[in-house]
Amino acid sequence: MSRSAGFVSWFWVGGWVPLALALLTVNVAPSLLVMLMGSLWGVSHRALWQPDPLLGWVGGLGVGLLGVTFLATDWSLSIPGLFNYLPFLLFFAASSQILRYPEWRLLSLQTLVAGSGWVAMLGWGQFFWHWQGEVTILGMPVLELAATDRPTSVFTSPNTLAVYLVVVLTLAVGLWLARPRQWLAPAALVLGLPLLVATASRNGWAIACLSLVGFLLFKRMWAAFIPLGGMIGIPLLAALNWWNLRQWVPALFWQRLADAFDPQARHFGSTISRLEAWNFALEMIRQRPWQGWGWQSFPAYYNAQIPPPTELLNHSHNLYLTVAAEGGLGIAVGLVGLWGVIVGRGWRQIQGDPVLLAVNLALLAYFASGLLDAVFFDGRINLLFWVVLAVAHGSSLARSDGDRSKGMPEAAPLPGEQPAQER
Repeated sequence: MSRSAGFVSWFWVGGWVPLALALLTVNVAPSLLVMLMGSLWGVSHRALWQPDPLLGWVGGLGVGLLGVTFLATDWSLSIPGLFNYLPFLLFFAASSQILRYPEWRLLSLQTLVAGSGWVAMLGWGQFFWHWQGEVTILGMPVLELAATDRPTSVFTSPNTLAVYLVVVLTLAVGLWLARPRQWLAPAALVLGLPLLVATASRNGWAIACLSLVGFLLFKRMWAAFIPLGGMIGIPLLAALNWWNLRQWVPALFWQRLADAFDPQARHFGSTISRLEAWNFALEMIRQRPWQGWGWQSFPAYYNAQIPPPTELLNHSHNLYLTVAAEGGLGIAVGLVGLWGVIVGRGWRQIQGDPVLLAVNLALLAYFASGLLDAVFFDGRINLLFWVVLAVAHGSSLARSDGDRSKGMPEAAPLPGEQPAQER
C-alpha cells in the first residue's frame, strides 16, 4: 500500500479526529472543515456505527436548535448563530464512534497536549517580546496576535486562553500520571502553567484550582492541601489588603482579585458589567422562557439599550444564562442534561484510570468556567470542548458494550505502524 493510500485509509477510518485537533492551534477553519468531512462520512456510513443510547437525545436537540432559529425575532442573527451549536452536535456524535477505540483516544489527547506548546510559545512571545501582527496565506488570515498587556496567544482574550490552558493542561497531568516517563506532558506543563498565571484570569485560576483539588483527592495527597490553601488564601487576603499584604505580594496575584469586589479598583467596572448582563439575561428569560429570543440575540438587545450599558458585550458572561436567554429553557436543560449524563457516566468509569479522571476534570473545569464566562463562542474552544466530551462518551460506550479491550479496525493502523498482515 502506498503512503498516500495509507494516509487516506487512516484518515477515513478515524484519523480525521486527531488531524483536526492538530490543525486547531494554527487556524480553526481547516479544523472545522476536516471535522465536517469526517462527520459527514460517518453519517453516510451509519451501518458501521455501534449503538449509542444518546443519539436520540442529540437528534432531539438538533431539532430544537432549528426550532429556536426559526422562532427567533431576527433571522439574520439567529441563522448564523445556529452554527455555534448544530455542527458541533454532529461532530460529537460522529467522533464519539471513533473515540470508542483507546488508540484514537490516546492519540487525540496527545495531539491536544502537543498543540498547547505552540499556543504557549506564542503567548510567551506576546508577554516578553510584545509579538503582534497577522500572518496571511493567499489573502486569508492564518495567525493573528494582538498587542496586549495580558497574553492571548491565538485567542481573542486572556480569559479564553486561560480556559483553554486549564482544559489542555488537565489532560496533560492525566497523561503524565499514566506514563510518568513521557516527556510531552511535562513539557506542556512547564510551558503552560506559568502562562496561565500570566493571563491574570480570575476564572482561569479558579477552575485550575478545581482541577488541582480533583487530582490531589485522586492521589490522596492530603498534606498538599496545606500549601494549596496558602496559595489561594494569601492572594485573597492581599486583595482585601489585610495586614498590609499588598506590599509583600506581587500585584499580579491580587490586583485582578481586588478588581472583583473593590469599588476603588481600576477594573471594578468589569464586575458591574457582569451583574448588569446577568440581570438583563434573566429578564430576557422571564419574557420568553421557552422559545428564547434566537441565537446571538443577547448582544443585539443588550448593546442597543438606552442609555448604553457600562460595557458593550458579545454574551452575558455566563454560558447557561446565554443559552437560556437565546435558546429558551428547554434547550438549556437539554444541553446541560446531555453534558451531565456524559460526565456522570464517565465519572463512574474512572476506576483508577488517571487519563479518564483528567478528561472528566477537564470537562468539570469547563462547565465551572461557564458560570463567569461563555468562551464557547470561540470556535477553537467549542471544538475542543465537544471532542473532549466525545472522548468521555466514547470511553463509556466502549466499556458499556464490552469492547474496551478492542483496538482500532485493522484498516486503520496508527501513523508509522504497519497493518497486521504486513507485520
